Amino acid sequence: MSHVYGITLSGKCLECIRKIENGTVGECTKDANGTVLSCGPFRIGEEYWKICSNGGKNNDTVTCSMTITKSVPLDKDWQTCAKQLACSETCVRNYMSLQDTVPTGGNRFVTCPNIACLHREGPKRCSDEKVSKDFLQKHSNVC
Repeated sequence: MSHVYGITLSGKCLECIRKIENGTVGECTKDANGTVLSCGPFRIGEEYWKICSNGGKNNDTVTCSMTITKSVPLDKDWQTCAKQLACSETCVRNYMSLQDTVPTGGNRFVTCPNIACLHREGPKRCSDEKVSKDFLQKHSNVC
């Protein structure tokens, strides 16, 4: 398991994020505006992948460190990782391990939907209390 702000990112929380994202293994889709491409079960975009795969650095050789199987070379192709369940789970865990805070939308405790907001909206947008509260209201029944 990975740690997020001292909180363990459990398999149950990963499943919650996956349900909220409603993505499909092996597929990429564009957002409602038709501009941003995201892939796989966690709908990972290229900028998110750059952060999760190499700590935000943009190197030519990137490796995704797997928790269950051996390391998988990504060969600069974020879509390959994002489309695969195991690699995309590792990407989400890596991304969360690099974050400073979990916005709680005014709640006292951090919940998995708070972490899902961070995954979907990113730290800057999810830190906006309105964005965070709206996200939590919309997705509170999912997990």
